[in-house]
Amino acid sequence: MKTFLHTFKFIAIFIIAITLYGCPVFKSIKYPKTVYLGDTVTVRVNVDVREAPNNYGALLEVFLPEGWELTDSVIELNGLNYPTKTLRHHLWDDDGYWSVTVSDEIIADNVLFDLEMRNTKSTPSVDTFRISFITEDMFYQREKEFAIRSVNDDNVPTQLICNDGMLEWKSPNNNTDTKGYFVYDNYNSWFTNDTKVNVDAGMQLHRYSVSAVTNDNTEHAMNDTLFIFHGDTLFVAESGNYINEGTAVNPLRSLKMALNIIDEDYILDKDKCIRLLDGDYYLNHSVELRDRISLIGNGPQNSQIFCTNTGNGIISMDVNNGFTIANLSILSQQNHTILDLSTLFPAEPKLTLSNVQLYNTGSASFGLRSISTNLILDHFLVVGMDSIGVISSSGQITNSVIVENNIGLSPIGNILVTGSVRIVNSIFFDNQTSITESPSHLTIDNTIIDQKWTSYGEGNFYADPLFIDDENYPYLLDPNSPAVDAAIDSAKYCDPSSLEDVQMARFPARGTIVGDLGIYGGGGNDYRTNIISHRVYHDLEIYPNPVKDVLTVRWPNNKNPDRMWLSNVNGMKLKLIYQNNQIDLNTYAPGLYILFAEIDGKYYRSKIIKN
Repeated sequence: MKTFLHTFKFIAIFIIAITLYGCPVFKSIKYPKTVYLGDTVTVRVNVDVREAPNNYGALLEVFLPEGWELTDSVIELNGLNYPTKTLRHHLWDDDGYWSVTVSDEIIADNVLFDLEMRNTKSTPSVDTFRISFITEDMFYQREKEFAIRSVNDDNVPTQLICNDGMLEWKSPNNNTDTKGYFVYDNYNSWFTNDTKVNVDAGMQLHRYSVSAVTNDNTEHAMNDTLFIFHGDTLFVAESGNYINEGTAVNPLRSLKMALNIIDEDYILDKDKCIRLLDGDYYLNHSVELRDRISLIGNGPQNSQIFCTNTGNGIISMDVNNGFTIANLSILSQQNHTILDLSTLFPAEPKLTLSNVQLYNTGSASFGLRSISTNLILDHFLVVGMDSIGVISSSGQITNSVIVENNIGLSPIGNILVTGSVRIVNSIFFDNQTSITESPSHLTIDNTIIDQKWTSYGEGNFYADPLFIDDENYPYLLDPNSPAVDAAIDSAKYCDPSSLEDVQMARFPARGTIVGDLGIYGGGGNDYRTNIISHRVYHDLEIYPNPVKDVLTVRWPNNKNPDRMWLSNVNGMKLKLIYQNNQIDLNTYAPGLYILFAEIDGKYYRSKIIKN
């Protein structure tokens, strides 16, 4: 194990050092998604090469599938000192491999170029293309894939694209039989004789598609839809629909679809957000988060992502500004790394993970890997990783719980820039190794940690935190836990106060308002604030209300509930004594309570006034 760790740290440090030379990032690729057999198409590529010095060198590679060819090997790379370049064809490669070396010539942040390609296939197909840049040391390769569909219906329009608010397409080959076009979006449709129209998507998600109308009034629809989204937030819900507008009222259904939609309109002049409403979301393939696009859930127990693929679950390697992931759980069966959020820029963008919980439900190796970023972990939980819970080069870990991992934290230092990790008000417990030896600076305050690390700050100690097994509040502290009221005595880290007694903590925090250690203590732990719940609740028939002793409930269809719980106004779940359809409230203090129930997949909720 020690040999593995030393090797891993050496590789990580070597990677960070190399990134200081800069590395290309694909900012956008614009291309028509549908073409005729035998047609010629233009692919426009924008590669971001920020941080690269003038002596930067790179290799541009183009991989064409069988049946496609470049119409001209000479291309213009805007952003180079000598822009005209000739792509070299490597005949031994079955994928149609073309490349050109760029050395000592990059003079702009972005390199833009067009590729003209001809489809020589004879049968309809969907073909995948790949473009990549490799750094001068041949160490880092950044690549982008895209797909184009070939069609052979001469009555169908093709090459649907949008440029600067103008929707454009190509006329059908059989243009003499076409009298016009219907343009559709998710709100309306209109007829036009032109092959381009002005569109204003506004702040909503729009789906544009085009059909050609022949002289006999038959529509021939393009097998392509163009998504345009200029708003701030796309909403996704398990109960959503693929054809919805992506609003809170009409959410989308697929997280991957939301990521692809924002990626398609990826010239970001402002931050955007994907909101995951209540539900379970399954990822069978790795997905990539984009810079400046945050992923926000409705709470770790309400919004859950299940990663069922191998390799990495969610990645982001092209971060320059940063983003936030908050209020969700990610459960992994067999990922190499659940969250790989490292960057290829040395600017250390800020990545914030707040109220995020990572679980190994099978054989996941690494929980979170974040190198060359300013990582902020707030109320973060990582459980049971086979190898390492968190790998980080710098940042802060506050009110977090790192438990049952082989290695809890591996702080990785940089050869040229010393990393710094600060841990505050957290709990490291039942890991084989809490923290690996590291050359980086490490500060620990008011944290439950192995005795070996208690001297790395003030207020640290080692003890059993006395977790309670609660399905709604994982790793909830027992009221008698030594972690209760053990945080730094500062208003910044105080627990939210109870509505009934301002000196006592609001559940799920414990004790007084002096902060607890772990994920339920400290400021900022009330992730239910401003949550949009997409769960529909129905009313229960209850009587009498107000009630003094025994409450009677008439269950829908005379079916007993699958689950039932009672909470007070602070959200704390209370012990419930009931038999059949009667609930004994005799021992409860007067006040307002809420009764919840689940019956046959439907949810019910009623307010109760106890006299």
